[in-house]
Amino acid sequence: MRALTAGPTLIMLAMALAGCASREAEPPAAAADEAVQPPKEEAPPMVRPSSADVDWLAAGNEPGWRVEIDEGTLLDYTGDYGALRIMTPAPATELLPGGARRWSVATEGHRLTLELSPVACTDDMSGAAYPMTARLTVDGKELRGCGRPG
Repeated sequence: MRALTAGPTLIMLAMALAGCASREAEPPAAAADEAVQPPKEEAPPMVRPSSADVDWLAAGNEPGWRVEIDEGTLLDYTGDYGALRIMTPAPATELLPGGARRWSVATEGHRLTLELSPVACTDDMSGAAYPMTARLTVDGKELRGCGRPG
């Protein structure tokens, strides 16, 4: 009797092992799908990719703000930690006594004036040194920071 029960058990064990061997030989479906997928591209940045292309740059803290100027092309202001953005054709540069510069612009609903003076400045948060001191007035509110040529 023992011989009769061992036969069917061995046959079932052999079939189970044969089934496992054929499954291991096939590549997993997920791995095959990943191999043919093109790499995902990152979303483009919402701001200018590099400040290296600007003629003048000024920035300050509390609240965080930044102005980039391409003379004769574009003035790009981001203020209040990104809550306000003004992009407008760059106004003419007004040269002031002592080597200072001023840019003033009025848009629909906003007035902005930036003055850069050739007085060394240190960013109060990062400690970075700049060759110029910036004074920015946006809609009557005066902000201070640092600046440099691009």
